[in-house]
Amino acid sequence: MYTENKKGKQLLYFLVGSRVLKYLSQTVTRERLLTDTLRNGPDAHVDLVDKMQKTLKVSTKTNSNLLKEIALSEAKEKKLLEPKPSYVYFYRREGDNDYISVLTKELTDYLLIVIVGEGTTGQLVISGQGEVVVNLGKKLCELLEGKGGGKGSRFNAKISSFKSLSKVEETIQSFIAPTS
Repeated sequence: MYTENKKGKQLLYFLVGSRVLKYLSQTVTRERLLTDTLRNGPDAHVDLVDKMQKTLKVSTKTNSNLLKEIALSEAKEKKLLEPKPSYVYFYRREGDNDYISVLTKELTDYLLIVIVGEGTTGQLVISGQGEVVVNLGKKLCELLEGKGGGKGSRFNAKISSFKSLSKVEETIQSFIAPTS
């Protein structure tokens, strides 16, 4: 089947007897499934998979760039609000690290709360001034079953539940109201 170099020795791996038939059967089944899935002959499988990988890479990059543009647009929209809000909150299911990064760079003068993700995986980022960042972060972690921490002007956490997402803004308002 194949060889491998280990400690200066050449190891030869091979199949014998019924294992040959089992391996051949698995290979034929796998090839049939790939042919059905890719809707092309076995000769074109590698070319089609390469094409799909390139297309996926371009689509991922395009998606990331569009999310950055959305973040810039949302940040500009919030900057134009009069009077200046005491906090800015964003939630986006399909957000990523670049989206969060653009928002935090653009909205440095605000208490910024960003939540991205859905289902059982997500991220919470809070940036701003003072102890309110860490305290609010801990409160939102409890609400969203997250784990994280922060120091100074930034709090990061991984979120494992979005069941209480509807209560986030209410929690933020109740937390900020006494300090304003």
